[in-house]
Amino acid sequence: AGQGDAAGARRQGDAAEQALNDLRQTLHARRDSLTGAWRQETVASLDRAMSETADLARRQQQVADQLSQGQSGSSTRSAQASVEEGAEAVAQQIQQASGKNALVSPQLAAAMALARRQMAQARQELEQPRPNTQNASQLAAQAVDALNATALGLSQARAQVSGSQSGSGLSEALEQMAKLAGQQQGLNGESQGLLPMMGQGGSVTDQLRALAARQRALADQLQRLQAGGNAPGAGALADEAKELARRMEAGQLDPVTMARQQLLYHHLLDAGRSLTGEEPDDQHERRAPIAGAVNPLLPPALRPGATGRGPRVPYPTWETLRGLTPDERQQVLEYFRRLNAPSGQ
Repeated sequence: AGQGDAAGARRQGDAAEQALNDLRQTLHARRDSLTGAWRQETVASLDRAMSETADLARRQQQVADQLSQGQSGSSTRSAQASVEEGAEAVAQQIQQASGKNALVSPQLAAAMALARRQMAQARQELEQPRPNTQNASQLAAQAVDALNATALGLSQARAQVSGSQSGSGLSEALEQMAKLAGQQQGLNGESQGLLPMMGQGGSVTDQLRALAARQRALADQLQRLQAGGNAPGAGALADEAKELARRMEAGQLDPVTMARQQLLYHHLLDAGRSLTGEEPDDQHERRAPIAGAVNPLLPPALRPGATGRGPRVPYPTWETLRGLTPDERQQVLEYFRRLNAPSGQ
């Protein structure tokens, strides 16, 4: 182009563009190859852990059978110690796999640790001056159950990892965070529907306990994301979700609890955005609210006097809402909230 050769410049430009396209394809291919290798490494690790866990369960069942028959000699104690040692090795494998991929729950290592404790307690019962074979047999059988549960969890984790598109589970962690935010929004809507009925007891108490169980399950999923290393802020969110579950289990469904639920929902949304590395929006500057008599954490619809002495339009009862899906219930409650909101809101 500097020499005035337009045709030559065009040819060189086309050649450069083609070279860049080839480079992009090469980089994508290498990225996909690395992702696949990383994923396959995790799958292979889970396969080994599953195989060894199944073998440990078989050997532990043999120990439990011997104990149920009253056999508490040195051979039985040695067999129990050997299985216990193998369980420790498998637990380390599971911990390494959970550190590599967010889809491998650290709770699997905790389940294996539980099995090890039960094995150790069974062995200690046999090492007493007067061995308690009955207690040892029960503990050994419980260890078999824990090993079987671990093997099932490993199988489920393997299916998730092998079907994922990323090597580390980051994209899946993003998807899970979005789902958790949606679940929290549904919980918030159902809590809002129960609030007017608090104090009636009976089925309302049962419904509140069911909501508390779902809130605790959401906290467990957040802990899993935190342990996977791809959602570093999930631990604090899990603690808040657990605290909300405790409050609901204690029957404390009040405006404060609902305000905290709403705040958790927004924090979940923010956490999902932070995982993507989203830049701050210069067009929407965040401003800190000025302190005043109104609690800034309390949603406007729940502030004192927001709807007068009572709702102008009565909210539907649970009997009316129970046949709807969570999303439909949320829409209905939002509709009635708007009907009862003061003009201008």
